[in-house]
Amino acid sequence: MDRVNYTKFEGGFNQVVLEESFVLNLKTTMSFVDFQIELAINENYPLYTPPPEKDEDGEGPDYSYRRGRIFFPNMEQVRWQSRIQPYIDPATGGVDYGAIDYFYLENGTYYLAGYWGELEIVSATPLLEIDELKNQPRDNTPKPAEEAQAPQA
Repeated sequence: MDRVNYTKFEGGFNQVVLEESFVLNLKTTMSFVDFQIELAINENYPLYTPPPEKDEDGEGPDYSYRRGRIFFPNMEQVRWQSRIQPYIDPATGGVDYGAIDYFYLENGTYYLAGYWGELEIVSATPLLEIDELKNQPRDNTPKPAEEAQAPQA
């Protein structure tokens, strides 16, 4: 089986740029793996807004960000190839896990790596959840009758 990059996964993964996102927390258990992430979004995201304009010196973010998570349910196997203690800023106490440098599927195993380490996961399909979208109402209302195309006689 060929290697499949995360941007080809179903469920909205084509809407985010994980290499430019920030892992906020990482939890692994015997039944799931959960990444809490500040996600860099791209133009495929349904509520996309461009990043703020850069300042006079050309400084500023290249992406807009949204809070969310990547969740691996129904864990069959999780293997740490390497695990790195995240950097803790002594001034603020904040933890820096970095980004997800790569994420792909090959032969039924998901491979991920970043500043936090390297993981191999065998699980059900990972879920991408973006907090902002969870709170959006779904538009299941039928179209008004005047918009419906009636057959011409």
